[in-house]
Amino acid sequence: MVGLRSSASEVAREALRLLRHERAQEAEKLAILRREIGVGVEAVNSGRVSKKSVRDLLEEVMLDSSKG
Repeated sequence: MVGLRSSASEVAREALRLLRHERAQEAEKLAILRREIGVGVEAVNSGRVSKKSVRDLLEEVMLDSSKG
């Protein structure tokens, strides 16, 4: 007996199944990343992004919170 599996071929089948599952997950992650990059590029190209730095935005938030 090979662990929880009854044969070496069963172990190999399970390993292949896991590998296919892993590859499918990676492909899905890449598709999501590509889609989000496209959304970002489209936003930049259409001027829907701020020219402010993260530091500028943080300073604004800090000023607003100190006033309130």
